[in-house]
Amino acid sequence: MYLCLYNIGVWLSAINNKKAKLKILLTFFSPSGYEVRKNYPMADYVFYLPMDSPSAAKKFIKIVNPSIAVFVKYDFWYFYFQQLNKKKIPLAILSATFRKNQVFFKWYGGLFRKMLDYVSHFFVQDHQSESMLQAIGFGNITVIPDTRIDRVHQISQGTFEDDIINQFLGGEKAIVGGSVYLEECNIISQLREKNLFTKKLILVPHNISDDYISNIKKLFLSAQLYTQYNKENHSDILIVNTVGLLSSLYAKAEFAIIGGGFGKSIHNILEPAAFGIPVLFGPHFHKFREAHELMNCGGAFCFTDADSLEKILQRLNPTEAGKATAAYIQQRIGGTEKAYQYLEQILSKQ
Repeated sequence: MYLCLYNIGVWLSAINNKKAKLKILLTFFSPSGYEVRKNYPMADYVFYLPMDSPSAAKKFIKIVNPSIAVFVKYDFWYFYFQQLNKKKIPLAILSATFRKNQVFFKWYGGLFRKMLDYVSHFFVQDHQSESMLQAIGFGNITVIPDTRIDRVHQISQGTFEDDIINQFLGGEKAIVGGSVYLEECNIISQLREKNLFTKKLILVPHNISDDYISNIKKLFLSAQLYTQYNKENHSDILIVNTVGLLSSLYAKAEFAIIGGGFGKSIHNILEPAAFGIPVLFGPHFHKFREAHELMNCGGAFCFTDADSLEKILQRLNPTEAGKATAAYIQQRIGGTEKAYQYLEQILSKQ
């Protein structure tokens, strides 16, 4: 018996605790996801998902023969959905959000709406998405909080100890730049020259290739690299040029500056929010509802350049803003368990 999960597999923690004889197959389409999770201990198998075509979908579903399939958020794969429907395999969409400009809601979107007919149950993050689906004839919908929140909350409840990080900080809190790009680093370097950053700085670039790290190092000439750390060097800037630390590193932060907001979109802001710290990011955040909600409750702030970040820092109260992010997370815990109850009902009938 297989549970086939596409993408990040946000149910895995709950399922792993209860699964009994259930085998979990976790799949990815992009190398960026697969490389991070290819040895994920909570899944029995981790594969790439073949391209969405009639032949690939038919072959993959035949080989795997899952008891249930779960696709996450924005992942709508027509031929896989169609094949699952033909095989009468339940299909759930998890942590979905829908917007008016999506093709499902256009006059010409009939074929795409047909794809939604193949979905056994929608787990959506808000009542607006529920209403939009209801307006085109769907009733198999449950509104639950984003299940990622359960995962980041779980991480925040653990302990994080790292000898290099501890030696660098010496018991202090840091400013953490999470998944930062050169754009964020350039703005941060401008403000450091004005002595507006009084805390130690830990930068975790989104790209840790030698060339990229070298370009960041040019902006922070006194910085040390994590892999070359020397406790005798008293630099107050550390560049983490390795993977696996960031999600827990926010435990050591007073506030976080998250990268991606000057590119396509911001990176994960729920991870730092789970630690009850303020979150700052660039202007390309609009498709992320958690960014809007955190800004509205006073836990997150958007900057567009060095001047706007300077103004935010001048009025930022990390303690009060951190309380807002902590409350936001606390109020939204439990989506995974609600979704898992559905999964149990489906599997109990097989």
